[in-house]
Amino acid sequence: MPIPPYCPELNPAEKIWQYLKSKIAMKIYDTLDILESKIEQLVNDMSQNTIKSITGYEIYLKPFYSSFNV
Repeated sequence: MPIPPYCPELNPAEKIWQYLKSKIAMKIYDTLDILESKIEQLVNDMSQNTIKSITGYEIYLKPFYSSFNV
């Protein structure tokens, strides 16, 4: 589904990054490897329900479901 220009708030990837950033921001990591491990752990721990709750806005769901007559 095309996203209008200059609307990063509508991009699901931006919402995921915002979620991850909220978990790692304002903390000091001794090395880049530790930070990378933390991000990897957060990504691996994300359930489908978590991802749906972050990205499942009406603007996405309504056209998607209407195309399947759900």
